[in-house]
Amino acid sequence: MITAWAVAVTEAFSPAGTILLALATGLVLWWARRSWRVPVYVFGSVALAAGITYLLKFVFERQRPPAIDRLVFEADYSFPSGHATGTAALACAAAVVVCGMLRRPVSMALVWAAALGLSVLVAATRLYLGVHWFTDTAAGFCVGAGTALVLSALIDPGRAPGLVAAGGAATRRSSESGPHVGRSHEGGPPEARSHGGGASEG
Repeated sequence: MITAWAVAVTEAFSPAGTILLALATGLVLWWARRSWRVPVYVFGSVALAAGITYLLKFVFERQRPPAIDRLVFEADYSFPSGHATGTAALACAAAVVVCGMLRRPVSMALVWAAALGLSVLVAATRLYLGVHWFTDTAAGFCVGAGTALVLSALIDPGRAPGLVAAGGAATRRSSESGPHVGRSHEGGPPEARSHGGGASEG
């Protein structure tokens, strides 16, 4: 029972699965934010993290645990875990976008707790199935989460569309109205000047 459940989770969050989930998540969050930055950020985080993991596997060429301990078949290298990488990148990217729509710190903490919980869950299934060492999953989490956090600073998915244009328009209106108000206050209507002069003479 546990093995079947672990296999189902690990298949859903495989490297290919997380790419598809990133597309779906990006579209859903785009509908909520109405910004092209959101799907680009979510999909870009998962895709870039997957590419980094693929290169690292061939750099380190680490063998998987003994075949006798494995419950599923895996043919490629072990370090880092592609499942842990993709899940961490997807979960962290989604958390960054969702927290950008929240205001309460408690809600943000719950979102990040869910992202961390999902990442740990997928990593645990890989360890249970005997296809990774612990350091494989730990490194995968670091690669995935790190990629998502770095890209969030570059792409800025939390910026609302039209924010810059609206700010510029507000600045122009302020600069146009400011001097006008100053001149009106400084000069004043003729009656006020005349009245002021009479008061000083008396």
